[in-house]
Amino acid sequence: MSISQNTASIFSTNSGVDASLFEVLHPDLLGLVKSKLQQAAVSTDLFAQVFGDKANTVELQTVRSQWSVGDFRNLPSVQILSAANANEALGAYASSTQTVYLSDVLFQANAAPTNSSLGAAGVLVEETFHWLDDRTGTDTAGDEGELARNLLFDDPLSASELTRIRSEDDTGFITINGQQTSAELNIDYAGNTSTTGFVPIGGSVSGTINFAGDTDWFRVNLVAGTTYQFRQNRTTLGDPFLTLRNSGGVAIASNDDGGGNFNSLITYRATYTGTHFLDARGFGNSVGTYTVTANALAFDDYAGNTSTTGFVSVGGSATGRIEVAGDTDWFRVNLVAGTTYQFRQNRTTLGDPFLTLRNSGGIAIASNDDGGGNFNSLITYRATYTGTHFLDARGFGNSVGTYTVTASLAATPPAGFNSVYGYGLINAAAAVARAIGQSTPFADVPNLGGNNWGNDMVNAPEAWARGYRGQGVTVAVIDDGVDILHQDLSNNIWRNTREIAGNGIDDDRNGYVDDIHGWNFTTGFGGNSGNVRPESALSTHGTHVAGTIAASNNGIGVTGVAYNSRIMALKIANTNSNDDWINTGNLAQAIRYAVDNGARVINMSLGWSDSTALRDALAYAASRNVITVSAAGNSRGSSPGTPAHYATQYGFSVGAVNSSRTIASFSNLAGTNSSMQHVMAPGVNVYSTLPGNRYASYNGTSMAAPHVAGVVALMLGANPNLTHAQVRSILTSSATRLSQSSSSLGVSTVTGRNIHQGIGISVTSNLPDSNSLNNFASLDYQTVTSVANPSTTNLTTPSQNVGLIQTTVSNVVSTESTRKPVSTPKPLNVARNILDIFGNEILDSSLVNQSDWVLGTI
Repeated sequence: MSISQNTASIFSTNSGVDASLFEVLHPDLLGLVKSKLQQAAVSTDLFAQVFGDKANTVELQTVRSQWSVGDFRNLPSVQILSAANANEALGAYASSTQTVYLSDVLFQANAAPTNSSLGAAGVLVEETFHWLDDRTGTDTAGDEGELARNLLFDDPLSASELTRIRSEDDTGFITINGQQTSAELNIDYAGNTSTTGFVPIGGSVSGTINFAGDTDWFRVNLVAGTTYQFRQNRTTLGDPFLTLRNSGGVAIASNDDGGGNFNSLITYRATYTGTHFLDARGFGNSVGTYTVTANALAFDDYAGNTSTTGFVSVGGSATGRIEVAGDTDWFRVNLVAGTTYQFRQNRTTLGDPFLTLRNSGGIAIASNDDGGGNFNSLITYRATYTGTHFLDARGFGNSVGTYTVTASLAATPPAGFNSVYGYGLINAAAAVARAIGQSTPFADVPNLGGNNWGNDMVNAPEAWARGYRGQGVTVAVIDDGVDILHQDLSNNIWRNTREIAGNGIDDDRNGYVDDIHGWNFTTGFGGNSGNVRPESALSTHGTHVAGTIAASNNGIGVTGVAYNSRIMALKIANTNSNDDWINTGNLAQAIRYAVDNGARVINMSLGWSDSTALRDALAYAASRNVITVSAAGNSRGSSPGTPAHYATQYGFSVGAVNSSRTIASFSNLAGTNSSMQHVMAPGVNVYSTLPGNRYASYNGTSMAAPHVAGVVALMLGANPNLTHAQVRSILTSSATRLSQSSSSLGVSTVTGRNIHQGIGISVTSNLPDSNSLNNFASLDYQTVTSVANPSTTNLTTPSQNVGLIQTTVSNVVSTESTRKPVSTPKPLNVARNILDIFGNEILDSSLVNQSDWVLGTI
């Protein structure tokens, strides 16, 4: 920037030390500093507060008179130093050079605002007061510069902070032209064992992370055998990160978000008496202010054996605390033989409860980790004898914190809920009607038939006929990308109207640059960008899901359940040639993005590792009345996987049925917990969009979930004011109850080019010819199926119109595995041969007669 004459008259500059100040300062910075100095001069008591009796010296009174009338001719030179040369201080004043030095970190992108007390203006004010103090010839006790800065920028000071400022030694060393030079520094606490920081047990102290990488250490004295809790709570610091260190500075324990709201929490039982250190910093590039507290906890509340004083009555509860990793609390409970009970250990601050039921001798009978959802534990048990039992409550792994244990008689599941189908098949005609206050379902309309059979099954056309088509509702699809240019999707892709495409600027200041249609959260090449399209022909999953939700009603391909809704594309993974997800991003972050940017429904046709961050993100969505819809999983499990198992509290879990309304062989079951908001939807032979204006039929609970997401979009389009609780209640209560009969694939028939549900590979009825087959790579992997002894009948030639293959299917190995970031090699060559066969209307009898076929998965 150019230097105005007025600017240059306030401070002079010298060259030769890293960089000139005025090459980087904001134009209005010196004007702000000037006004603050004038404010100090006209104040009746600021000089006295900062300098004490020295305020009345001739030197200081002369400067005060000059500043009060706007005369700033005699201020020091100002220079920029690198962070290394500044010794991690934001600013310094060296009397030997009569120069104020500012660190270059003040002007980096992640620095505090230039015009704030922690930015360049505040630091320059502080160092100017250090220069002014130096003019009196003696150093005023304490940090007079920091005190002046806090007073002038109206930063409140606690009594402990004021005591610290007035007593600390604010001198240190910086490097100028390769030489260490004594200087007064702008730094609150050193990031090592020589720190002046101290926090008493039962007390707190505040600090500031001035720049990315800054650390503040605090000395704390602990007593061996005592359990303590240390917290670093954010004020303006975005994300605290706390570490406990021993007397030599070696890390003992650390925590990022254990205290909630991004705050840090460490619980620790001291192994020796004496000095420890709390290392407070910001996670990543976070800067700002925080508070550190240290408290001693009470001694162990309950013994971890049969001599415990803990007791919980049936129908009652008890609270406890896991003080340290490995601590256990036992509770006596009296049971009656032949009665079925439910025992829960619910977390309050305990990260992950783990509950065990024990007999009168302390021998384990049953245990559970996360069966109660939200990391809570749940045990259902029918007592075999009358008398004393024990509940052993602890934290999984190193979890510590408080919890509640309850004992109750097992509840009878509500009418209509069963362990296979949950609350049954979703019914848009009834759900949307109830969303607008109508007690009876919408009237039937003729079926669409053909590839739109899934819409018929969930009664979506009945809602369309009444004008409810998802208009005004944004549905986030968290998956492996969406082809936003697809002929059946392009008109229904969400656009961030607050963002200007391609200008490289975060116009809406949401933390994402050029996020026009969503965000790419992947960690590989092209990730962390606004490019949400599939990276290759292998990534077809997300586009297929999006089509089921919102494919246009344009007479092409397929029609989405909520065909006037909008798709927000959130890419969370890439897909490799083994159909595994790689370069997976942060699912919790993707959920929060969807919520913060206007999505009302979030579809997650995936499986994921459990975490506190994921649970908190789901809770965040629910708190904003955003509905999360999760595929239940395809391992034929007895209950939904993650994140679907959180449907006990948040959103929905979705299982898959075929066109006969029978549960798919691969689908996870609803489980025995009737709090699980588990519903069913079409998930076998579901026809939908693929990248490149293509279409295919896929199997899986991944295909069922978007049917539910679409119905929820219809409901919210009809009544945008529905709460999270209302949507959950309406959808489950209006679902069509299904019987708990088991399904068998039995015998299925392949006619022409279409293999029907349950037989392994499901393909489009208009497969490409051999010339375009290589561009149809998504069909190289479909449902994993083991086919025993296939045989052919009525095999026809390419010139004939119909070919018939009769196959007997047994031993389904697995199916479309709700996407998980795992690596499981799957052979693709057999699947490609089969596609070649059907694509060219020929059949290789040597391949058909193999005794076992294994195909890749979608």
